[in-house]
Amino acid sequence: MLEKIVRSDEPRYLRFFNESPSVSRRFHLLELLPGIGKKTMQAIVDERRSRPFSTFADLELRMHLKNPERLIVGRIEQELSGVEDKYRLFVAA
Repeated sequence: MLEKIVRSDEPRYLRFFNESPSVSRRFHLLELLPGIGKKTMQAIVDERRSRPFSTFADLELRMHLKNPERLIVGRIEQELSGVEDKYRLFVAA
C-alpha cells in the first residue's frame, strides 16, 4: 500500500532525490534511505547536477537503481516503526 501511495505522489518524492541537501560535510540526507551508501549518494548528487530526475523510471535508468520508490517506502516503514532517529524525512513525529 505504501508503494502505491509513493507512486501516486511521484513529484513529491522525486523532489527528495533532486533537492535533498547535505547535513554536514560527512553526511547527506540521501544516506538515510535504506540501501544508499556514500558511493550511490555521490553518484545521485553528481547526476542530478546535470539534469534533475523527471520520473522514477528516469532515476532507475540513469542510476541503475532497481525500484527507487522502494527506497522511499523502506524509509517510511522505518519511521513508522518508531525507530528513534534524529531525522524524520517523510512521517511526522
